[in-house]
Amino acid sequence: MKRIGNWFRRFRSWYIILTGMIIQFLLGCIIFIIPSITTYKHAMSGLVGLFMGFITILGVFFGVIPLLLLAFKKTRKIGSLVSIIFGIISYIVFPLWIIISIFMVIAGIIALWKGI
Repeated sequence: MKRIGNWFRRFRSWYIILTGMIIQFLLGCIIFIIPSITTYKHAMSGLVGLFMGFITILGVFFGVIPLLLLAFKKTRKIGSLVSIIFGIISYIVFPLWIIISIFMVIAGIIALWKGI
């Protein structure tokens, strides 16, 4: 039980955003690769999949600002607010960014609540 407590003390809220960014990037790569294995007669659906994968990968770059703000102790409060706001806005504007949006909101709430 003591090991879990020690691990949680070292846990930081920006780890959550980083995890969300990795998952979002992998999902974008999968969506990005699927059009390359389609046949020629499905070229238009492949093009749509290509754009969807590209937009999904762009969601990773949207999480960099809250990640950097939460990583430093002096900017953690503003970073938590920015993380929550960016998470809500990114879900409204691009529903494909749902993974990074959820992880940003969770990280922002944990940073405000626990201060980590």
